[in-house]
Amino acid sequence: MSRQHSIHYDELHDLLLSLGFIFRRTKDGNRAYRHAASDTLILLGPHANQLVVRQADLLAVRKYVIEKGIETSQRMTQRLRQIVASRLRDDQPVRPPKRRPRGDS
Repeated sequence: MSRQHSIHYDELHDLLLSLGFIFRRTKDGNRAYRHAASDTLILLGPHANQLVVRQADLLAVRKYVIEKGIETSQRMTQRLRQIVASRLRDDQPVRPPKRRPRGDS
């Protein structure tokens, strides 16, 4: 994924919560996500929410989610694409509607 097509840590956080993970910050500032039903623990280092997710973190999260049966590969790819598409759509400048020429209709 290019930088433009990457996701941010706050988006990854929301994705993990939507998959049933519980979030807890550790004493040393890391972020722990536990999925009790699959006995999965994902640890991410401290970061700013608006930072782009490191490729290694994204690949590891994706791998664990798929291998533990929390989500299918196809559905995980779809979810990640939706996150990117949503942000790109939100980042588009708002343009005023085109005026229709006056005349006979």
